Amino acid sequence: TNYRDMIDPAIIRTGRFDAHLEIGYPERAAIIRILAATIGKGANQFDLAPLADQLLGASGARVVGIVREALGLARSEVVELQDKHLREAALKFAPPRDQDLLWRMAVHETGHIVVAHHLGLPPARKAMLTNAGGSVEFPERPLECQKTVRHRIATLMAGRAAEQVILGTASNGAGLGPS
Repeated sequence: TNYRDMIDPAIIRTGRFDAHLEIGYPERAAIIRILAATIGKGANQFDLAPLADQLLGASGARVVGIVREALGLARSEVVELQDKHLREAALKFAPPRDQDLLWRMAVHETGHIVVAHHLGLPPARKAMLTNAGGSVEFPERPLECQKTVRHRIATLMAGRAAEQVILGTASNGAGLGPS
């Protein structure tokens, strides 16, 4: 499911479904493998790395869909799949981000990391900039006290603060999102 919180707790309680696996979006190497597998024979003739960079943050199904779209474009021209077909399909579903926006996202996410480090919180497990936005994953803490809660709040606010300090203003992306 995409909405684990909507599942009746009686279904997922211990003894029913004991193994819960979270399958996140594929990372760069996985995107390259998905592209190559979907393209099939002849995939090695393409440089898939730039396309994978553009598709970071996309689901595996979206990556497969982009290749299918590219194959359809090639069929409509009655030619073999070419780089231009892959690029055109990717542009339709995942247009590249503007460099100024990427810089703003990098400043924002770095703010979280710097403040967490300064406050002595555990280091981030992963930081990522994708076509869909940026994120930083910190380890979960089983027990929080008032001090660590305040440090977490400061860390969450640090992205916005970094934008204000470095760029002069915070964007509307500072503080949006499900979490």
